[in-house]
Amino acid sequence: MKCKKIISVFICVLMLFNVVSASAAVVDESISSESGDIYVETYEELKSYMNNITSNSRLVLANDIIVSDNKNDNELVVSGWSFCNLELNGYTLSRTTRGIDNCLIQVDTGGSLVITDSSANKTGTCQYVAGNGSGTNSVIYTNGFVRINNGNFNITTPYSVGGGVVILAEQGDVDIYNGVFDSSKAFGGDTIELRHNAPVYDVPHCNIYGGKFYGKFSNFEVSTFSNFSKYGTLYPTVYVMGGEFYIANPDDEYAGFAYCNNGWGKVIVAKGKVFYKCLNSSDQRFLPNVYKSLKQVDYNDKTGAYYSVTEPPMIYSLGLDANERLYYMCAKSDLSSYNKNGTIYKTNVDYIEDVLNKVDTIEVSATDNSSPYLWVGNYLTTDTVRWYFSDEEHYVGKDTIWSELAGYRNQFLPWKFDIRPTEDTTFYIRAEITRKDGTVAEDVVAIHYNAIPVENKIIDNVDIYDIDTPYAGNTPDMTASARDKGYYVEKVEWYDDTEVRGTVVNSTDKFISGHTYRVAVTVRTSDGYKFIMDDIYNEATGTINGNKAVAYGSHEDDFLEIGYTFSPCEGDYSGFLLGDADSDGSITIKDATLVQSWIAKFVKDTDLDLSASDVDEDGSVTIKDATTIQMIVAKLI
Repeated sequence: MKCKKIISVFICVLMLFNVVSASAAVVDESISSESGDIYVETYEELKSYMNNITSNSRLVLANDIIVSDNKNDNELVVSGWSFCNLELNGYTLSRTTRGIDNCLIQVDTGGSLVITDSSANKTGTCQYVAGNGSGTNSVIYTNGFVRINNGNFNITTPYSVGGGVVILAEQGDVDIYNGVFDSSKAFGGDTIELRHNAPVYDVPHCNIYGGKFYGKFSNFEVSTFSNFSKYGTLYPTVYVMGGEFYIANPDDEYAGFAYCNNGWGKVIVAKGKVFYKCLNSSDQRFLPNVYKSLKQVDYNDKTGAYYSVTEPPMIYSLGLDANERLYYMCAKSDLSSYNKNGTIYKTNVDYIEDVLNKVDTIEVSATDNSSPYLWVGNYLTTDTVRWYFSDEEHYVGKDTIWSELAGYRNQFLPWKFDIRPTEDTTFYIRAEITRKDGTVAEDVVAIHYNAIPVENKIIDNVDIYDIDTPYAGNTPDMTASARDKGYYVEKVEWYDDTEVRGTVVNSTDKFISGHTYRVAVTVRTSDGYKFIMDDIYNEATGTINGNKAVAYGSHEDDFLEIGYTFSPCEGDYSGFLLGDADSDGSITIKDATLVQSWIAKFVKDTDLDLSASDVDEDGSVTIKDATTIQMIVAKLI
């Protein structure tokens, strides 16, 4: 994320736009370590809290909030430069109006909204049945920053006026990680619309990493208006790095995956399932070297043709963020857009290339005994792979003479390059990948010695995962995993906060249905690492199972305690072995292959255990789960 922030600051200084800004980072840094939950029961309460929120508390739906009115100016508003974290908690937030309001939730310029649904069945819903407004109606209208982690979002427009989309963005960034987004019953019916008529640096941008999207005729409309010729702005852009996108009327003459008004907008697909065509052929943009297979898909009682898009062949490692690499591949392709003053990429190529290259670099510190594990993703579409090596002295880009690591030919499981770089040497590893359709692609990463003394490394955030969600009848999970080598889990404790806050739950106790449980994780730094501190409180924060955790505070730079409160405990949970996709009682490479086959729609839901396949327990089965199973088989985790 730090690389994204560097580019964003640089571009703003130039009075250009922040196409590569990281809204997720902005949102995360806005969350206080002292945040608490506020349970909301009525629409009026929610409206008041959202519009006047002065702390970083999380708003949690305590029940369904369903209203029908004939009011105007009754939107839920996140005011400018404030932060709102909304937890749907499995409930429905729904408004039906006969007024002229154009949205359910509005995010003003500079405001930030995070929507999550942590319920077991992911039933949380935001629904808007629009009134008779003449403009574009939406569930969420934003000029700020929006991040959606889960939930169901539906728009219906009973009046044939204006238009209906799930998300309408005119400024700022939208990040979508998961959820269901349905505009198929709306007039117009695009799922997401980005439009721009603001100063040059406020161009809207959307990143999509997962979810399911249902449009009436199209999933995206992306356009810019008169300021294009006046300011020479860059286009509004969408990067699709995952997700499934369906069209309710695939046979209609106006059906298409995306429509970019006059070509003044970009939707770049790096991964996912998308309708095979756009209204304008120039609007169908794919990241170079993606793998596309055409499939017939049934939706809305109609059959349409869809591309199943697999990301470009990439080298994976624990030291590389695959989503971040995809993001920058899209950004590099996108930065060649028209601009009155010349493109950002062409006018600042040296600086931007330097920043982008850092995403492809694995840093090895003095305390590491060897280089990290490496492997190739998407082996389901790969026929052969050959690994090559070069050092800094002989690496000259395209003209490099590579030495093949013959012993690792066709090695798909994670393998370790046993030699580590030195302070004076950077290693380069190249994978030459031949896919099953005969096309050949390559990827190169650098393994670099970190010259900064390891004792100076500062940690400002910890990511703890692999803690079982409490279910009635189960005993507490007293173990947890740490995402980074700079820290480790020392202790896991559980508390029942139902009647008396802080009631200790022992390892042999069983969870009780309806009770609210909190997990507290004690984290210690590894040798040479420190948590960031000021003079009074430990400023480090963290996440637990992907949810923002509360930092309880510590005066030690090597000690941090964080906690997370789960939703009230639900009914009995039938156990299974996570990763055992084929339910044969063991985890093997067959399980990883089966998961990838299911993602590619080569097998049916009944051919695998979806619950066991969801290894990270985020509510969906993705390539991350297949990769994790690979790592389990290779005994990396």
